[in-house]
Amino acid sequence: MLFGYPHQAIGGNWLHTCLCRMLRTIHAAIQVGDAVPAWPDIIPPIYRPQLRRRTGLRNRLEAYSNAFAQLQPADRQAIEQAFCNQNRIRGLLTGSCSCHTTNQLPVGIRDVLLDLSKEAFRLLGEFGIRDHQYRKIYSIMRHKVCPFCGLEHFDAPEAPREDLDHYLPRSKCQILIINYLQFL
Repeated sequence: MLFGYPHQAIGGNWLHTCLCRMLRTIHAAIQVGDAVPAWPDIIPPIYRPQLRRRTGLRNRLEAYSNAFAQLQPADRQAIEQAFCNQNRIRGLLTGSCSCHTTNQLPVGIRDVLLDLSKEAFRLLGEFGIRDHQYRKIYSIMRHKVCPFCGLEHFDAPEAPREDLDHYLPRSKCQILIINYLQFL
């Protein structure tokens, strides 16, 4: 990476925070043999007004929970490690941390994780999080070029742009999709 996104522009992704908390709740409940909290109780109270009617997210979290429960303990651990590592953005970009790509995760959860990731990314757009952060980053960035390759132009907020940066593609890092705040 040549330079980073301005730190002032990468906060405020409440959806990422919320989804991480819900996934950790699912993991913890299944690991100890407890029931996963039902919808909307699994949603942290502060986010319930925004998410309680999001049946697409509900259905995908339920599918994820069921798929995670069917995994062997070693595979669950691999998912938890991937979740943890794919959210260590600074380490991924500096090369001090590595993570499993989607095709290295257990087969039984790949499609479910892809579906959950797509819904989460869709919600980033629907809630305006993606555009808000992009505008903030663009306005603060001194150089309007890709901070990863230094070759591609960093398009103005009104221009079409890629889902995620080409450095960590969505197709390989499904769990990252909910952490859009660093990737444009």
